[in-house]
Amino acid sequence: MNAIRNSTDLQHLEVNETQDIVFQPTPVTAGAVVEHNITTYLSVIESAPEREGVQWNKAKEKIGTASKDSNKKNRRVNNCVILWTHIYVCHREGAPRIRIRPSKSGQKRPDQKPTKKIGCCAKLLVRCYQDDPDMVTFYYERSHHNHTPGSMDEIRHLKLQD
Repeated sequence: MNAIRNSTDLQHLEVNETQDIVFQPTPVTAGAVVEHNITTYLSVIESAPEREGVQWNKAKEKIGTASKDSNKKNRRVNNCVILWTHIYVCHREGAPRIRIRPSKSGQKRPDQKPTKKIGCCAKLLVRCYQDDPDMVTFYYERSHHNHTPGSMDEIRHLKLQD
């Protein structure tokens, strides 16, 4: 363990004063647009917990949408036909469920398990356009709300790797 704490060539690890190893993600700002090859984009999404400190969950899939893509920020219209769109949401998206179960004494008590749902509204749109069907474009919409990706509180809510 001391070898890990003293090594300086490990990326994404930092040693703080209490000698705890803290994950340091590479932040992705809201509004960022990144292009990836269509054959590797799924591995980019699956490796997001290591890179960004956030797990993206698939929310919707739109295939064959013939609508035009509009940029709401600048109110310009791109004349590109969208072949398909996949919408991913942050793993901390949604409202927490309030679960109450009876105890052995018959009184109701709240469940002690903490929830990971805190209402984060961060989204990732993955789009494939007819002009270049071999590339996909990642649109990071909205910043993370009520949590900091990569913090110690955040790490315990990420899924374990296989």
